[in-house]
Amino acid sequence: MSLFRKWSQLDYLNNHLLNTDADFIWMYEHYHMIQAFKAVDLLTQCKFQEWYGELPEARKFLNDLNYKPNDSQKHIAQQFVRDLEKKKLMIPLFENKRLIEMPMNMKNIQQLAYGTLDYHSMVIDN
Repeated sequence: MSLFRKWSQLDYLNNHLLNTDADFIWMYEHYHMIQAFKAVDLLTQCKFQEWYGELPEARKFLNDLNYKPNDSQKHIAQQFVRDLEKKKLMIPLFENKRLIEMPMNMKNIQQLAYGTLDYHSMVIDN
């Protein structure tokens, strides 16, 4: 028997994930796909750390025990996330398309990391 329970944002933030009796949690952790330090952000700034922060691989990753001088930090982060995926501990979902409706007279619209817009660069064209 499966049970689906939706938490409010406040409940999600105020409850530790290890205190839940769940087999699967849909988490809304956002990061830019090409960011080199996404795994560091997930393990230090996000709710992700509550489940995965205590794993030996995570501790080694954060303490640079597996650091190889010729590997880029981006590669090491990708390798850590890939290892979690192979062990079926995490299933990443990516949002590939985002639609933001803007007035026709707005020009020079630029997207920043994490899907935000650079409002300083926008120009209203009369």
